[in-house]
This record gives sequence, C-alpha cells and structure tokens, in this order.
Amino acid sequence: EAPHRDEALAMECALDAGIRNFDCGQIFKSQKTIGKVIGKYIQSGKLQRKDLFLSSKVWNTHHSFDKCIEAVEICLQELRVTYLDLMLIHYPMATQICELPNFMQTYEAATDIDYLETYRALERCVQLGKVREIGVCNFNEAQTNRILENAVILPSVCQSELS
Repeated sequence: EAPHRDEALAMECALDAGIRNFDCGQIFKSQKTIGKVIGKYIQSGKLQRKDLFLSSKVWNTHHSFDKCIEAVEICLQELRVTYLDLMLIHYPMATQICELPNFMQTYEAATDIDYLETYRALERCVQLGKVREIGVCNFNEAQTNRILENAVILPSVCQSELS
C-alpha cells in the first residue's frame, strides 16, 4: 500500500507541476495508480482528458492478435479512460508464461508469434477508436522497415534507446 501512496503522490505532484505526458506500460504496474489519480483530477475539474497525452506499451506476453486487443482493453480500464493517445509494441519478440515444475515459479519463453500480428491488432484498435496513434519500441532497423513495408497505418513513433 505504501508504494502506491508514493506513486499517487508523485503523480499528483507531476500534474500540479503541469506535466501532461505519461508513458505507461503493463510491465511497470503503475497504470491503476495513474488512472486513479487522473480520475480524481478529472472529476474535480482540475483537468480534462483532452489535456493529457497517455501512452502505454503491449508487453511480450500479449503479442497474439486477441491478447494484444485484451492488453489495450486492460490498459483503458486501469487508466480509466476511453482511448489512449499512443500504444507501442514494447519489444519485437513474443513470449509466453511457463511454469517451472515443482518450483512454483514462472518464466517467459520465446514464442513464434510474429510482431506483425501484434501490429495488426494495434491497427485494429485505431480503427475501433481505442487508440489514436501506434508505434514500436526497441525495434532494430530491419524490424522497423518490415513494419513500414507491411503497415496499413504507419507508426507514429519508433522509440529506441541510444547509447
């Protein structure tokens, strides 16, 4: 409970300071707290949804078409909004949750789901009005070019780490 209070306080401070761009992601596990604070500010009249830019990322375990759409729905529910400004594919590789027998632990193992399937699901989310813009994250040049060659809706963002 304490970490969530700290997250909520940090979010309130950010909003009070004028920050309006929030980069979320399933793996960060902060969307519920962000949604709660945003909801509070919108309900109080301090903020309108149109004043915010909310982005999130589809995690590797949600790369199938149906799982990707489900991930967008979960994100919308957790953030308490009707649309996202931007949704990215977090990484170009898909994984699945596997259990280690007798150890009560799980790990992620690679699957053969093509990231183009994930991208097509994001395009569908744009068509449904759930997402306004889509893009990719941590894709190399060849992977990005493959998206560009096959996309119906071109990516608005290609987020990558440069070092």
